[in-house]
Amino acid sequence: MPLPCQVRLLKVLDDGLFSRVGGRLHGREDHTLVNVDVAVLAAADQSLSQLVSQGKFHLPLFQRLHTFMVELPPLRHRPEDVELLANHFLNALAERLGNAPKRLSGECLEMLQRYPWPGNVRELEHLMARLCGHCDGQVIGREVLAKANFRVRQAPLEKIADRSPSFEQVREALQQASGATIEARIEAACERLGTSRATIHRRCRDHGTTPLELCQ
Repeated sequence: MPLPCQVRLLKVLDDGLFSRVGGRLHGREDHTLVNVDVAVLAAADQSLSQLVSQGKFHLPLFQRLHTFMVELPPLRHRPEDVELLANHFLNALAERLGNAPKRLSGECLEMLQRYPWPGNVRELEHLMARLCGHCDGQVIGREVLAKANFRVRQAPLEKIADRSPSFEQVREALQQASGATIEARIEAACERLGTSRATIHRRCRDHGTTPLELCQ
């Protein structure tokens, strides 16, 4: 959003007033102010604080929006969420088509959890629709991935089991890691422990927590 638009948006949020663009009344332009009382839910795929420091985002607007912030890492950093999201999309598709929901085989799920998801959650949603179209049965297996022309680019192999960090090591590394965001702290913990993000998330999941909770 251009900076001039950001300034105008801030004024609307502060005053609760705006005029319609192109509004007309009795054949004439209508500049009557409209009173609004709204709650704003904003989302961004970049760090707004960094954009502010670069002069690309209006600081007063950032402060106005920064009432309650939820940081959601990209799907490639949340392999444990692939199963939950995939089942959600499969169930929604089945309900829309009036069919019984299909499910992923264990092998297929493991392959999807190793995929880096450059298109994030939307790519997963579209993939589930494609897989359903190529699956004749109720279980989506590895062969269905091949039919859908889905190339699994596997993540680097994890460290051998006897060198995989314990939950206590993961917790300590996260708590001592430095970084402005949870992703930066996870990256620092991975470098310190010599392990992958998938291992960090799996250790947390096995103990009923998340990296974000451990960093708080």
